Amino acid sequence: MSQLLVDAYLVALIGLEELTLLRERTRCRRDRRAIARQRCANGHTAKRAFAQWQGYLADEGAQAGSLAVSAKAFQTGQACPRGGRTAPANHPGKGLVFSCQGHHVTLPVDLVGARSVALRALLVWKDWTTIRAC
Repeated sequence: MSQLLVDAYLVALIGLEELTLLRERTRCRRDRRAIARQRCANGHTAKRAFAQWQGYLADEGAQAGSLAVSAKAFQTGQACPRGGRTAPANHPGKGLVFSCQGHHVTLPVDLVGARSVALRALLVWKDWTTIRAC
C-alpha cells in the first residue's frame, strides 16, 4: 500500500496524521453483549500497525525523493478552511458534515480534516527547513 502511494506521487510532500494513541482513543465494546462481527472488527483494529506503515511510507518516500511529515490531528475537523476559526459548533453532533458558522461553508468533514492536516504538514516542513538552514 505504501509503495503504491509513493509510486503515484514520486517527488512530493506527504502529510500524515499523527496516529499516536489511536487504539486508546477508539472505543471498543468488549462486554458479552457485543456481537461477533463487532468483536472481529475490534480485533482487526487492534492488529493494525499504523506506526509501522508510516515508517514504511517515510522510508520508501525518501528513496523516491518524497518527504513524509507527521502533523498533529487535534481539532482538524473543526477548523474552517476559509478563516481558520476553530469551534466545536462547526462540527455539530460529530457527524459527517462540517458547517462553518461564520463563513457559511458546508463541506464533508473528511475533506476539511485532510486539508487541515496538509496545511499543518506544510507548516512542520517549513519550520524544519528553516531550522536546518540556520
